[in-house]
Amino acid sequence: MPEEPTYSLTDIPFIDLQNVQGRFLISTLFYSQKAWRMWVPAGGKLMEMQVVRPAEMFYFGSEPASTNDTKFDFLTFIAQQASFPPVKKAVGGLMDDIFNLTASIAKIKHLHTSRAVLGEGVSRMAVTEVEYLIFLCRGIFDFLQEVISRLWEDVTFSNFSQQKRSLKDRQTFSKVVVYNGAEASFEQIKERTSMPDRLVAWYCRHTRFFMSLRAFRDNLVHCGTPIQTLLVMEDGFAIQERMTAFKDMDVWFDEERGANNIVPLMPALAMIVYNTLAACEDLSLTMRECIKFPDDLAPGMSLYMRSYFNETFMEMLFDLNKRMQLLSQQPGATMTGIRIK
Repeated sequence: MPEEPTYSLTDIPFIDLQNVQGRFLISTLFYSQKAWRMWVPAGGKLMEMQVVRPAEMFYFGSEPASTNDTKFDFLTFIAQQASFPPVKKAVGGLMDDIFNLTASIAKIKHLHTSRAVLGEGVSRMAVTEVEYLIFLCRGIFDFLQEVISRLWEDVTFSNFSQQKRSLKDRQTFSKVVVYNGAEASFEQIKERTSMPDRLVAWYCRHTRFFMSLRAFRDNLVHCGTPIQTLLVMEDGFAIQERMTAFKDMDVWFDEERGANNIVPLMPALAMIVYNTLAACEDLSLTMRECIKFPDDLAPGMSLYMRSYFNETFMEMLFDLNKRMQLLSQQPGATMTGIRIK
């Protein structure tokens, strides 16, 4: 396969040219001083083009261009510090899956508001979208593992002198956290990978949730066990609280529980999305603690996401944040809030 052409970044004023160190730009779209600026490859170099209003993109910005635009610390971390060529494909997959998550949530809500037109089949349509969303979240963990394995050979870990073992046979998340068909322990992960303790601890923090996604995927693909039918209520789709795919998610208020333990669907989906994004955020913090990365490529900027469906997506996460804060105040609760930006 031919190598992708490389372009000089000297014409982009937002880049620290003394600190590129072989990294690539995740986006060539910038928002600064209330104006858009974008560069595209042309004639073997980067040329600036006029941008009126981008619709769906990731961009570097000193601030968000719109209140609906949002940022994720882990993608800013990769874009600013860890955008080495080996991770390009995995990062592209991560970004695309996040766009798809926002679309999937919006589609489920749209199906409900269109139920009068769609008729009795709307529940089946929503079920297929819920299954797709869970598959997306499961796949994001493999992209995270690909980022780790791609960086593994070249990075230097702080306060870590142990000989690194190759991760070429650990290209998926399950290859690290599953041992003999069961959840691997801290000691088993460390012995099989020789990773630093902080990175091993990151795997352990997120294995239980990953295993629940994996079990759902395996049951659906290999055993043909689908999500039970969603109930169509006036204010949204609903599920039985102890449905297999959503068991042990205590994210509902007492007043939301109906007869036969019927509860709203959306808080459960929000929790699945949150746990997935939390693993991403946690990885960026862990890698910063373990590895000395170069300084930011575009100093003073963050990577923002502009999506057609950001508003609906962030409303869902804000609602979950409020739920977690309120439920955490109840006796015996262990929930904590999440940071939404």
